[in-house]
Amino acid sequence: MEPATVAGDGVLVSWTLVRRPPTRFQADGPYAVAVVDLDCGVRLTGRLARTPETEADAPPLGARMRFCGGRTGMAMFAPEAEAG
Repeated sequence: MEPATVAGDGVLVSWTLVRRPPTRFQADGPYAVAVVDLDCGVRLTGRLARTPETEADAPPLGARMRFCGGRTGMAMFAPEAEAG
C-alpha cells in the first residue's frame, strides 16, 4: 500500500455518537464517528468536527461533507457550509 492524496469532499453515509470512548480516546469523549463516501470513490471513516448534542443537531444523512483537518490516522469532517 502507498499513501495517496485525494480530495476531501463527499457525502455523509452514517454516523454514531461515542459516549463511552475506549481508554485511549477518553479525553476526547463524547465524539461522533462518521462514514463519508468521498467523491473520488473512497469510503472513509473519521469524526464529525462538531459533536452533535442531539440527533437533530447532526447533519442529515446524504449531507455534503468536507475534510476539515484531523490528526495522524484520523480525519475530521464538517458539513460543506461549516467547513468554509
